[in-house]
Amino acid sequence: MVGAQADATLQEFFANVAANNRHPAYPMFKGNRAIGTISLWEIAQVPGSRWNSVKVGEVARANLAQVELDTDLREVVRLMNRQQRHRLVLIIDSDGAPAGLITPSDILLPSRSRTKPKPRPVSGSNPMQQPNGHVSENHRRRRLHRAGTLANN
Repeated sequence: MVGAQADATLQEFFANVAANNRHPAYPMFKGNRAIGTISLWEIAQVPGSRWNSVKVGEVARANLAQVELDTDLREVVRLMNRQQRHRLVLIIDSDGAPAGLITPSDILLPSRSRTKPKPRPVSGSNPMQQPNGHVSENHRRRRLHRAGTLANN
C-alpha cells in the first residue's frame, strides 16, 4: 500500500512516493501502523526550503478512519462524510494490519451503471426519414436502384 512514513522528511516523501503515484492524499504510517493522513495540500503549506528538515508527521493529520474487511458500505460512507478534508478509509485485517484503502472514487465509479443505455432513434435523424418514421419514396427508389433491382423507372 502506498503511504508515507511519519519520520520521513517531506522531501523524501515527495521524491519517493508522491512524485510516482499522483494521489492527492496518502495514509501516514509509523512502522506498520496507520496513524493519520498527509496530503499535497499540507505539503504545499510548508516552504520548499524547509522540506529537507520537516517530517511528514509534523504536518500530517491524525484523522485516518479505519474499518474491518466486512464493514458495511453505508458505514464507510458515513466515516468518509465525517472527515473534513481527506476522505480516506483504511481497511484493516483481523490482525489490525492495513489491507487496503477506500477513496470516494472507489465508491462512486462502480456504482454507475455498467451498461450503457441503448440509443433510441430520433425521428428526423435520418435526412430521408419522414416524421412518421417512414423512408421517403425517393430514398427507397435510390436504394433499390443501387441494388440493381429497379430498372429505368
